[in-house]
Amino acid sequence: IMGCIGIKAYHFAKGDERTQPPALDKLWIDIGAKDKADAERMGIQVGTPVTLYNPPHCLGNDLVCSKALDDRLGCTALLGVAEALASTPLDIAVFLVASVQEEFNIRGIVPVLRRVRPDLAIGIDITPSCDTPDLQDYSDVRVNHGVGITCLNYHGRGTLAGLITPPRLLRMLETTAHENNIPVQREVAPGVITETGYIQVELDGIPCASLSIPCRYTHSPAEVASLRDLADCIRLLTALANMSPEQFPIEPETGATQEARP
Repeated sequence: IMGCIGIKAYHFAKGDERTQPPALDKLWIDIGAKDKADAERMGIQVGTPVTLYNPPHCLGNDLVCSKALDDRLGCTALLGVAEALASTPLDIAVFLVASVQEEFNIRGIVPVLRRVRPDLAIGIDITPSCDTPDLQDYSDVRVNHGVGITCLNYHGRGTLAGLITPPRLLRMLETTAHENNIPVQREVAPGVITETGYIQVELDGIPCASLSIPCRYTHSPAEVASLRDLADCIRLLTALANMSPEQFPIEPETGATQEARP
């Protein structure tokens, strides 16, 4: 059902109404219904989800614009890896997980972790690209410069955590990228958090890293990202999946915990 967000006509607006956006509880969506009963006949109920309409479209220099690139890009990366590995025998068990509720409580991945009990986890998400005039002093991450490898991120508010990538994992990611001619860029992102902040403290502690696809205008209905960076992310993940267990810098475990893992 299509609709538009209604707002008071400028001609009748007074004071701050002319310069300030209305509060969320003052917005309404016009779907052409005459009244409540008419809206219900159209299928609208309390709790019916709403999304902004912005079909994907291509920009210059291999950039794409769409809503919800956070985290459609991550899902697309997983699909690309699955396609690349479909006919390849592997020496390690690879689980590709598209979790939900990351934006809601940052813990949607937890049930899968407790079922799979991984030896290593690599999170895939977007990160703000800071090549626009308003963010040039925030970080050096830019679109079309390769997938980001997170050195550190943290939320900085309340009890929410962050990730400090273990140096050995950081070196492994950068070395693998270099050996496969995959462009990468380091990311340090205060104010940013993903589920990796909670993956690392699950179970007995899970070694954890994070790959980030640079994205402009994050959490807006018109995000912009690079298809090249997406391809680089897929290539790096595929290269990692083709490694042998001995190439991963993970401490061997002993005792019952090791025996319990698949």
